[in-house]
Amino acid sequence: MDSLLFPPKVELRLRLVESTSLEVTVENTTEETITVQPRGHQNFLVPWGPMQPEPDVLDDRPRIIDSTPQNYAPISSLVVLDAVTGEVVRGHEDPSKCHLRDPKADTRPRVDELIKLEPHKSITVVHQIDWKMKGLQDGKYKIRMHPKGCRWWRGKVENEEGEDGKVPARLWKGVVVPLMLRSQDELEVTIKDGKVDGAL
Repeated sequence: MDSLLFPPKVELRLRLVESTSLEVTVENTTEETITVQPRGHQNFLVPWGPMQPEPDVLDDRPRIIDSTPQNYAPISSLVVLDAVTGEVVRGHEDPSKCHLRDPKADTRPRVDELIKLEPHKSITVVHQIDWKMKGLQDGKYKIRMHPKGCRWWRGKVENEEGEDGKVPARLWKGVVVPLMLRSQDELEVTIKDGKVDGAL
């Protein structure tokens, strides 16, 4: 078996810049450049319970740092709680639905979909979260992030001849522990007259 690679530390911060605009900043806190996969099939070691993988680890939905244009912002990892009772009113959606995939299919991501994080530098994306809050009753709510894992590589992953623009097969087959995207930030919002009134 190849030497097991353990992930570097990144810092992820969440901030409401407008009532429904979420600013997400990820910073590489290490001394080396790393490349992160924010979308597509994630290929990394997963923890197994008594009968099956632990919940969420097989979730292939885009991660919160993904900036690729799409119909819905990649905020499946956000959890909304009632600020008074602590009850979860919007969870991170269940990813356990069966997704059939051809075992021979090439699931490698394209190199141009990856994110390069240079040492001690940050990247910021902004997502609209109005659809996550839609339909909530008037009141005060808290928003937290549920941790999600990403495939990652040391250094910069570049296109190589014969790989059709995808991550080279020799890199895709490596054994790695996922880089975890997590944030300690807790945001607060108020719903008034059925609309987000803004940050508290």
